[in-house]
Amino acid sequence: MTAFESPLVSIIVPVYNVALYLDECLSSIKMQTYQNLEIIVVEDCSTDHSIQVLQPYLKDRRIKFIKNVKNLGLSATRNKGIDLATGVYIMFVDSDDIIDLSLVKTCVDCATTTKADLITYGYAQFSDIPETVKQSCSPSDLELISYKQGNEYFNLDHYCWANFIRFSVLKHSNIRFPVGFYYEDGPFHWHLGLEVKNRYYLPKKMYLYRKHSQSISALSSRNGRKLLDAFTLELEIIALVKRYRRDELKNVLSKRLIDFNFYNLLYIDDKFLASALSKVKIIETSMRENDYEQVLNYRSITVLFLTLAPNYISLPFLRLIRIILHKIFKPTRKLIRNAFKYLSFDNERDATYQDV
Repeated sequence: MTAFESPLVSIIVPVYNVALYLDECLSSIKMQTYQNLEIIVVEDCSTDHSIQVLQPYLKDRRIKFIKNVKNLGLSATRNKGIDLATGVYIMFVDSDDIIDLSLVKTCVDCATTTKADLITYGYAQFSDIPETVKQSCSPSDLELISYKQGNEYFNLDHYCWANFIRFSVLKHSNIRFPVGFYYEDGPFHWHLGLEVKNRYYLPKKMYLYRKHSQSISALSSRNGRKLLDAFTLELEIIALVKRYRRDELKNVLSKRLIDFNFYNLLYIDDKFLASALSKVKIIETSMRENDYEQVLNYRSITVLFLTLAPNYISLPFLRLIRIILHKIFKPTRKLIRNAFKYLSFDNERDATYQDV
């Protein structure tokens, strides 16, 4: 391959308290079948021995190591990696995850063949060491496993590490992660999709996402204060759609926002409920002001009532719904499920006795 055919690929790896998993992650990057890599490791002041795990890898000349002076958080750490990148393409790998050994080569081949500016690929979750991370993807099969992507991109999960991006897109549009927020991948995902026209999708599961309580992408408090950030960032996504004048995406975003608002109002910790309801009212107001169509179902009608009614009515009503759901409906459903399991077990036991 010539330099043109073998473009430099920058891989951003933010590191924070991942000593248990970092070796597996960096090994999967270092052993890529595609070798023209710029591996940018940004260490965010870990309090475990992540630095010690990193040391042997720093002998690899492809690795650029940067240590933050103070803990900046995931968004700022990723942004620093973007600012230091020099590749033709860029991608992100969380330092507790593993990537298929042919991931980069497959993406480069796809980008070269299709002239794609953005390639999104499949992923699989795991909690322990996977049986194998060595998967193969023959370039001759490329046309069979990749396809041009339209607005269905916006329905995909919002994980930045599932994207292979032409770096000029980020530079030209100054796309960055919002600093100081959790759920930072949402606006990044939408901004990237709005900016890029030539998108392709590889359904092959080439990224292995480690699911554990301290995962970089996972939140330790799914229903706590951090969830309030997600409401705030939804407003940023509404603003992006307006800025890019993509009215055809309003229906996609509307369905997403209704489901998001409904389920999170039901499950967020009670001490954050009033704040969450206030944020949902702001989101719903913004949607009405921007002429978003309401999909009529029980979720949208419930959210609409909660946002139009004054707080002294909507908040007690919401708490009543939550009590019915958590104290009555869910326990009852569990009892019924257990009863069916017991009956099923009895039937199996009777059948066994009859066989005997």
